[in-house]
This record gives sequence, structure tokens and C-alpha cells, in this order.
Amino acid sequence: QIILKELSAAGIPFVSEREGFYPRSPFIRWLHDCAAWCLSDVETVEVLFEDIYRFYRDLLVSAGELGTGHQRLEHRLHLYEALDGSSDPDMSLNEWLNRLDKELDLRGTMLRAPDYSDALEDMDHLLQSTEIDGRHGSETVSSFSYDGRIRGKVVVTTMHSSKGRQFDAVIMPGLQETI
Repeated sequence: QIILKELSAAGIPFVSEREGFYPRSPFIRWLHDCAAWCLSDVETVEVLFEDIYRFYRDLLVSAGELGTGHQRLEHRLHLYEALDGSSDPDMSLNEWLNRLDKELDLRGTMLRAPDYSDALEDMDHLLQSTEIDGRHGSETVSSFSYDGRIRGKVVVTTMHSSKGRQFDAVIMPGLQETI
């Protein structure tokens, strides 16, 4: 908490992965990437469509729904069209999530994918908390996208949560008793 207060006081942008209102799971990171891709233009794109498709493809494989090369192209196009049509930054996050779920059958696909039961729980939690009367009913696609971006921000996380991730610099406070 001390580190977060000091970062705030210094005006340094940061992401506290333990303070978020939704889990910082691979599925939620994928949704962040989808939102960022939807709202970016060619010059400012931080997320490549290929990276977004890779997660979606893995979900489809786990659900047993990805077949031949022709079907793969259809799935890629279907994902592209679903994301490309949702570029209103002021759209409510709940509306955007429900739209993606309807167009891509995310929840149905996760039900058929044994490796994605945690992702289904995360989706349900996010949908529930972003309803109009939910804790975060005022969240927009833009605010969700911004919150998920870590470029240019200090990431305050645990050693466990950082496993498998890459950072340009790592600072581990509290390792030396005296300075």
C-alpha cells in the first residue's frame, strides 16, 4: 500500500494487479487486448490481431470446434468482424461483453472447453459486476481498455502473478534492510 500511495503522490501511472475489480487472468488480459485493438487505429495499435486470434483459436481447439484450414479462416474472419464492429469507446463494458458473447458464443464455447472453466467464471463475474446496478456498471470499453494497458505504467504485482511475463526492469523492494 505504501508503494501505491507514493506512486499516486508522484503522479506516476501504475497498475496494481491486486486492486483490480476483475481477476487478472489470461482470459481477462485477452478481453483487454480485444478492447484495445477495437479502439486503436493503424498508427497507435499496441495489440496485433494475430495475438488476439491465437487465444481465440486455442479456445476453439480446447472446445473441439476448430477443424480444417477453411474453417480456421472462417473463425478468424468471424472474430475480426465481431471485434471490428465494436469500436465505440463510450459503449458500456457490459453491453460490449454481451455483444461479444452473443456474436462469438464465448460462454457456450468455454462450457465445451474443459481447460477454460476459470475463464467462464471470470466472464460471469465481469458480466455481473458491470450490469447497470452492479459495482462497476459505469465502466466503458475505453476505461476497460485503458486499465488493461500496461505500456508506460509501473506494474505492481506479486512474484506469483509475474510468473511467465516479461518486463524491461524489475524492482523488488524490501530485499535490503538498510541503505
